Amino acid sequence: MPIVDSERCSDCGVCESTCPYLNSPRGLLCSLQSKNAYIYFAPNDEAVKKSTSGGVFYGLAQEVLHKGGYVCGCVWSDKLMTRHIVSNDIQDIERMQGSKYVQSDLGGCFVEIRELLVRGKSVLFSGTPCQVAGIQSCLPDELMKRLITLSIICHGVPSPKVWRGYVDELERERERERERESKSRLYSVNMRSKVRSYHKPMCEYRFEDGHILYTAYEDKYMFGFLENLYLRKSCYDCKFKDKSTSGDIICGDCHDGYRMKTPAGASVILALSEKGDQALHSSFKENLIKFDARQIICLNDMLIKSVPINKQRSRFFKTYKNGFSFAFFDCIKKRYWVKTILRRLHLFHFAQSIWRSVNH
Repeated sequence: MPIVDSERCSDCGVCESTCPYLNSPRGLLCSLQSKNAYIYFAPNDEAVKKSTSGGVFYGLAQEVLHKGGYVCGCVWSDKLMTRHIVSNDIQDIERMQGSKYVQSDLGGCFVEIRELLVRGKSVLFSGTPCQVAGIQSCLPDELMKRLITLSIICHGVPSPKVWRGYVDELERERERERERESKSRLYSVNMRSKVRSYHKPMCEYRFEDGHILYTAYEDKYMFGFLENLYLRKSCYDCKFKDKSTSGDIICGDCHDGYRMKTPAGASVILALSEKGDQALHSSFKENLIKFDARQIICLNDMLIKSVPINKQRSRFFKTYKNGFSFAFFDCIKKRYWVKTILRRLHLFHFAQSIWRSVNH
């Protein structure tokens, strides 16, 4: 949670009056079902390959750069922590591609964006719905005209401290494999690598000694993330779902039926504003296909509801001082191994369908 410096605070109340979490416009916006909805996949195979799904962000960013604007998005730092940067360099845009399932440090990006907008520059901001609500809450309407905001369909954001602990463990494991005293530092991560396929993504970890580690369903960090074990507390009661979703555009994975026609990956898109819809048609001259908003919502329920809190969350953070794996297995060891074994035997989806039918 934010910490107030009591020595510098003037007690003016602006923080509370502009905080998007405390002042969420729940119920005031139009229903998502009434929005223009699309499926998109980039015609450039390389752009799709580097993107988590269909390349929506990259296409929008290219158009903004072409018009002399700037882009703000999430990148990995040298220490493999996530942070937002503002840039008009295509190489930085490529660093912003791909999902990063860690809470990002926004630093001074909001101030930098405001200065660019005052100078008359256009800016594309990409982030979670709560981050988009944050930038929207601190800008006047006049400046908002030059800002395009792109939200991702968000599951929730894990603790950066947990991610750091997991990275340290991976590096120590690599050290033991090499039987050397010095660690081989992890320098690159792709949490949704398409090295196998879009439909069967893998985590890709690259080490300085040249070793590449690929993990799939057995990746402990991703398993804990999807089990909602160490998300921020606010994510379990997100104020930016459904009618309160922030941004001009929101996008995410294209699941199930239609994605089979696009083996490299496709995205679902909802244009939440007229400005967002115009940006989509200006950026994408082909492969932007009109779709049913209701179907997108049905296939991506994170648009309208928060994930449930894992009952073991408090226990995890209490035992985390003993290391990531210790806390992980202390909380969900049985669940992890049952799911992992079922997937190895190709029985997971069969077992899942039986479980759902029994519970219905």
